Amino acid sequence: MKPNLRPVSIYNFTALLVLYVIVSAIVHLTSSNSNSNFLSYVFLIAPIQLIFCVVFVIACISTSPNKGSVYYSPKALGAVFIAQAGVLLMAPADCVTVSKIGQVCTSMIATIVKVKPPAFIRLDYVFYAFIVAYLVAMIAFFKDAQIRKSAV
Repeated sequence: MKPNLRPVSIYNFTALLVLYVIVSAIVHLTSSNSNSNFLSYVFLIAPIQLIFCVVFVIACISTSPNKGSVYYSPKALGAVFIAQAGVLLMAPADCVTVSKIGQVCTSMIATIVKVKPPAFIRLDYVFYAFIVAYLVAMIAFFKDAQIRKSAV
């Protein structure tokens, strides 16, 4: 057993996981001001979140939910939230008009701060790097999470 794992009941973990996926979907889809942000969520992030949810919920149900706990790593959970914030902040924000076709897009954070990045910085590549980091963080979180029956 890893010493930095914290327990939470299976019911609470499942409820929080479903709430996280729903809130994540709402935030991503309402902030997706570009096709690449929308498509990356719909075809990359959401399917992986749903696969993890289904597998984890089935595992939780199969281990008698009344007598079990989920042990998770707070550091891995923090990495998921930081990577997701990076995805949201680096998402292309102004690529929806016809006049922007073929031009470099500005990220959400650059739009909020109203700073134009230098021409040599391609923020759309940084966005895809954050998507990969987010998926790796999700995989690491679920790899470290453990379902155990309580000793009763």
